[in-house]
Formats: sequence, C-alpha cells, structure tokens
Amino acid sequence: MNTDNLTEFEKEIFSDIEKWDTRELGADEDFVKISTVSPKLKEVLDIQGGEKTKPVSIRMPVSLVNDLKMIGKQQNLGYQTLIKDVLQRFVDAECRKNYNKVVSEKIALEKEVARLRLKQAQTQTA
Repeated sequence: MNTDNLTEFEKEIFSDIEKWDTRELGADEDFVKISTVSPKLKEVLDIQGGEKTKPVSIRMPVSLVNDLKMIGKQQNLGYQTLIKDVLQRFVDAECRKNYNKVVSEKIALEKEVARLRLKQAQTQTA
C-alpha cells in the first residue's frame, strides 16, 4: 500500500493492515463472543430471509451488468437483488408453462377416454 500521501494518523491505522490480512490480528479466540439475537429480531430476519441462499459466481457482459445496475437504481434495488428477482420470475413462468402443459395434456386424455367410453358403450348396445 502506498503511504506517501497519508497523514500520520492514517499511516498508524494502515500500518498493520497486512497483519489483519494474514489473520495475525483479529483471529484470537480470546476476543470472540457468541452473538445473541432476540427472538423478535430472529423472527424478522427469518421472515425477510425466507429460504437459505447460496452465493454463485456468473460471468456476464459488462454492459449487461451496467444496465442491470441502472435499472436497479431506478427501482431502488441493488443489481444482484434485481437479478434474483428476474430469475425468480423466469423460473415461476417456466413452472406455470409446464403446469399448463400437463393440465392441457390431462384434459386431452380425459376427452379421449370419454370418447373411447362412448364408442365402447355404443358398440355394446348395437
């Protein structure tokens, strides 16, 4: 880190940055404490969080990321949240499409069964 243009105070702050990066500082168990969360806060976090998430890495064109950031800003959303929403909408639409296809096939089969039963009934009475 270039410290030429830093004040003495800033130099003191950044003087041990490598020790933090190498975990020589900040990783001592003597300074660790268990976090406690109130039941009310846990309930709020659970409601907001819904199901667990998994971080993923995806390569996208820079122009697409910039467009997503612009759209997200217009909608007061972060671009990653926007991406998640867009993907969720796509998955929901595909699931609906598949459901509608299955329902249509079921209706067609029911009509065919009814037609065959009618034909069978007509041949038995003749």
